[in-house]
Amino acid sequence: RVLFRSSHALQITPQFPMQGEKVRFTYYPSTTPLKGSGKIESLVYTFNNTDETTPFLLHEINLKRNKDKSYSGSFVLDSISTGIAFVFSDSLQKDNNKADLA
Repeated sequence: RVLFRSSHALQITPQFPMQGEKVRFTYYPSTTPLKGSGKIESLVYTFNNTDETTPFLLHEINLKRNKDKSYSGSFVLDSISTGIAFVFSDSLQKDNNKADLA
């Protein structure tokens, strides 16, 4: 299983992804700083604790805007990932989960 801290604005499937699995996610910006943004972009960081030369990989995700104004995307988790972090942004700001890292 891979570590992921959930948020009310982000849902992932499967809830506890395994290495090698396809991860699907939906981002709901209506309760975030990106509410009303015209175009939202996403970066996904996958972390590992086995490769000291490359402790994380960065994935640029092409998001699809859904009819309910949410955004969805997917990626395949590599075989050594142990954690995932999502970053959502528009041209002016980022959603950092209200800086809530607890």
